[in-house]
Amino acid sequence: MLQAFTVLGTPQLDATDPDPGDTLTYHLDCGANTGYFYMNPTTAQISYQSNYDTGMKQKLSSKVIL
Repeated sequence: MLQAFTVLGTPQLDATDPDPGDTLTYHLDCGANTGYFYMNPTTAQISYQSNYDTGMKQKLSSKVIL
């Protein structure tokens, strides 16, 4: 069992905002898998949002939205 807020990592994203003065923010779209992951909107660091059972045989997918 992995505990909530265990950090998975920070993806290497090459993104810029074309509008001067705007701040780039990140969002993780997990679709039906909402509640498993959290992405820091400023740093893009991804962590578990809740406790995660590593014995669970389920594939989870998500996409990063800039």
